Amino acid sequence: MRYPNPMWADSGSAVNIVYTLSKDASTRLDIYSSSGKLVYRMDFPNGERGGRFGASNDVKWDGTNLFGEKVSSGVYFCYIIASDEYDTVSMSEKLVIIR
Repeated sequence: MRYPNPMWADSGSAVNIVYTLSKDASTRLDIYSSSGKLVYRMDFPNGERGGRFGASNDVKWDGTNLFGEKVSSGVYFCYIIASDEYDTVSMSEKLVIIR
């Protein structure tokens, strides 16, 4: 689940990406452009913010790339990958950025 979507990026807002894990896991958030280029990445340790079991994990993306620059208007794809010593699970969402 993500909100707001579309995101009006010039308003200084961020996309909130909310997910729940079935157990503590090391988690990675990847954002890709529609052309498949990695735009943004965040890693969350097992059991900490973004990698917690039992509560909603609410992470924010402010519409910037790996260098802190604003991304352009367009469609982006968000992937959440969670892994522990036994399993890896992932989910994906489409995000729209409007400037």
